[in-house]
Amino acid sequence: AFDQTVAKDNSLAVGFFQRGFVHLQLEMYEEALSDYQMAFRHLRKNPFIDYKQLGLRYILYAWEVLYSTAAVQCQLQQWQEARVTLEKAVVWRPEGRTAILDLALERVQNCLVLEPMHVPLGEFFRPRKKEVEQLDSKDFLGKPKVISSIIPNDEYIGFEPLRFQKQVYEPSADALPDSESGYCRLLPPRCPAGAEELPLRAGTLVFVLARGEDGWATAIHDGQKLRIPSSLLEPASRMDKGKISNGIPLPPAQVPPSRLQVKEKPESPGGESASANDAGAQTDSK
Repeated sequence: AFDQTVAKDNSLAVGFFQRGFVHLQLEMYEEALSDYQMAFRHLRKNPFIDYKQLGLRYILYAWEVLYSTAAVQCQLQQWQEARVTLEKAVVWRPEGRTAILDLALERVQNCLVLEPMHVPLGEFFRPRKKEVEQLDSKDFLGKPKVISSIIPNDEYIGFEPLRFQKQVYEPSADALPDSESGYCRLLPPRCPAGAEELPLRAGTLVFVLARGEDGWATAIHDGQKLRIPSSLLEPASRMDKGKISNGIPLPPAQVPPSRLQVKEKPESPGGESASANDAGAQTDSK
């Protein structure tokens, strides 16, 4: 059990301390000496560690670990090392409470073994109920569900690579009279209702987004949304496919202005242009 304890927490000083006591009882002295040395190392130069906050009503003192280390050294007949260890424990022992260590030094000088210290019998880790409840896994997010998706009838839950996204609508030149959307041709010319709208000539191709019950259709032309009576629209023919670009018609192309045309003056009899003569005349006058 202590092997599993220190495997889960290799810095638990009291775990090595108790396993050293068990090894000592089993006369596994080398293993016990190693455990006590590990327990003292994991004290990290602290005089004690209070385990009450973890649920164990016990305070592990550094001098107790050194005392038990000396007890193992006595079993190994290492009397000189045991005396040095006890002298080191006196430094870690609170002032005015060195009587037990003084008695231990006398026993070591007389080559008498020491009884190791250990956690009192009946003491167990009793974590608080609140801390134990945190060990159980909880589902804080709940079961996920699809709220909105551009994929029709999408019921997939989880993570996956990017899937092909279907377009919201697929423009088609084969618009039917009763269809809701598609390319249509404007029969008569359309005069703008306001200054911001562009005039449309007869035969202009527009893309109808939807047709309303009031007889009006919402269409797009050159990036502008228009409202046109449905009765003035007819489906675009197959002959118009070459005139229709992919998707909604693109805005009109912007062509850079052409170079300014300047009329050349007739040449003079001497072969020079009139402009050159004028320039020479101006120079002479100056």
